[in-house]
Amino acid sequence: MPVSKSRIGDKKRRFEEALSIFETLKPDEKAPIIAFMYNSDEDSLIELADALSMRDRGLLPSRSDEFGVEFQN
Repeated sequence: MPVSKSRIGDKKRRFEEALSIFETLKPDEKAPIIAFMYNSDEDSLIELADALSMRDRGLLPSRSDEFGVEFQN
């Protein structure tokens, strides 16, 4: 079943809104959100955590066991 363009546009708009809110947070406020996403069972949240961490490398933990997941270097 193909995904409609309006549905994709709606998801993109919601993502952009969430990203703009996320970017206003301080790093110490972002870290628990990233940790929550990395510990999720949903691939989309883990992928989002990866993307956000790539934007702000300071959000990655110094040790991979801090979030209970292995990080790729």
